[in-house]
Amino acid sequence: MTSREIGSTTPDPVVAIQPASLLSRTGSLEVQPGEVCLWSFELDVDEATRAQCARFLSPDERSRAARFAFPLLRERFVVAHGVLRHVLARHLGLEATDLRFDAQPHGKPVVAGPHARRLSFNLSHSEHRAVLAVGDGCEIGVDLERVRPDLDILSLARSTFAAPEFEVLLGLPAHRQVPAFFRYWVAKEAVLKGEGEGLGLPVDSFEIAFEGAGLARVTPREGSRVRADWTIRELSLGTEWPVAVAARGRDWRVRAAGPGDG
Repeated sequence: MTSREIGSTTPDPVVAIQPASLLSRTGSLEVQPGEVCLWSFELDVDEATRAQCARFLSPDERSRAARFAFPLLRERFVVAHGVLRHVLARHLGLEATDLRFDAQPHGKPVVAGPHARRLSFNLSHSEHRAVLAVGDGCEIGVDLERVRPDLDILSLARSTFAAPEFEVLLGLPAHRQVPAFFRYWVAKEAVLKGEGEGLGLPVDSFEIAFEGAGLARVTPREGSRVRADWTIRELSLGTEWPVAVAARGRDWRVRAAGPGDG
């Protein structure tokens, strides 16, 4: 498969975990060298679970939550960051409230202090679902999106994708264009989040080359600050929920955490 083709794929499925079940577990967690553990969880929960998540948050996180204009968005923020703290704290042998974060120059959050070198993470959420990638200190990024057939994806692709990627979309049958657009989008977002700059880097400054078997690679364009050694692995929460995990190099794997983990 060339960089200008995009074949059909059936990404590895990821099973969402209910936060109430996840928060009830307190044992230690471990991520193996060369492994990225992917947690998927729901954000719309009962009041008791949301209150438990809120107790984990720092004053700054509570302040950020309070700034959301809509209660639903505020509640989902609380759950996402409460679960994030709970999972990372179990990896590090800390209390969730004791976890501290720093920000990289472009705002990407990282674990503060001596733990930063042995644990990396990235969080993504879309509507009522979230995914959390946890690594052994390697640079990682993750993105989740819900496929939206109502979007004018060709106009978006024309203005944001590299020209060869746009040509690929144009060459697909109409019923495949929307899913293909979102495969590209989550892959690109995962790389940009891994780089730590998000949409601070142009989306068209690199190309995604799908290799089949749920794998994709990056080809930076001339002058791009995106590094060429990113590998992307495709996963899914269902047919309308593509997920992409990006990490440096090729010698790594994704382990999707399930309801029985932890």
